[in-house]
Amino acid sequence: TLATPDAATIESVMSTTITTTIKIARNVLEPSNHLLFDIYKPLGRCVAVVDDKVDKYFGAEIDNYFAANNIEFTKLVFSGNEVDKGIEDVERILVAMKKYRVGRHEPLLV
Repeated sequence: TLATPDAATIESVMSTTITTTIKIARNVLEPSNHLLFDIYKPLGRCVAVVDDKVDKYFGAEIDNYFAANNIEFTKLVFSGNEVDKGIEDVERILVAMKKYRVGRHEPLLV
């Protein structure tokens, strides 16, 4: 840590540790599987950011899971192409999340 003699400016090196849980499971989108249910039912909704290719192959199953479990579901579909992974695309995702009032502590399905 460095500081000016009057301590008006302090330069410091900091780091952040993020802890998360990763669960590996089969048949997650079967309506009888409670893995997602247990997370999103108490919240009353699920907001998901979904790659357009994932949506093409699994979109109907994802929709069906939340419908069958009576959980409000908002699916935000974005291109997953490498060319579309710039800061502008991050901004589009953030604007969509703001539109649906996703809280900073709310679990987002991605």
